[in-house]
Amino acid sequence: MTGVSPRKLWVGATEAERDIASAEMHQEQRALVADLQTVGIHVKSVWDLVNWRGAPYPEAVPVLLNHLPLLYSDRLGEGIARAIACPYARSLAFEPVLQLYKDSADYDGSGFKDALAVALRCMARPHDLDVLIDLLNNYENGPSRIFFLRNLARSKKPHALEAIVRLKDDPDLTREVQHILKQKLKYKGKRLVEKH
Repeated sequence: MTGVSPRKLWVGATEAERDIASAEMHQEQRALVADLQTVGIHVKSVWDLVNWRGAPYPEAVPVLLNHLPLLYSDRLGEGIARAIACPYARSLAFEPVLQLYKDSADYDGSGFKDALAVALRCMARPHDLDVLIDLLNNYENGPSRIFFLRNLARSKKPHALEAIVRLKDDPDLTREVQHILKQKLKYKGKRLVEKH
């Protein structure tokens, strides 16, 4: 699916506009907050879960997944996706989030596609390497692909490094790829020195 995202954009250039946008988002997420309360998660905003310092909240994952595909504002959609960005959400959320990421409009600069990528990065396991490489190789995913590079950088599989090297001239990823390759070279050099 290509084109403009059907989600309404979240705007607010001035303080007054941001206050209005904040009030609108508060109103927009009332049903979500109420649904979270039914499973024992008491928050004022989904964004309270994004930097959550409390105990894991696996009971919230099905609620968040039910709300994720709804046509909320990009800002609220981003908050829901980032709240799902937990390793323990994988069993329920990885496949639906992956499908939503693939089905999302081409990268349009909104935070929603980035947040889906963050969620996938956090839930991905080593055996998802080929899935992440496919996502990285799809230029339509734009700069959101940068979030998958660290997963590849941690992999010991040779084809992970090969995939990173192939992306060295990708305009969306060049700086991060160069940083990763520099770190890998530095680490490899250090290990060779330690062996002798």
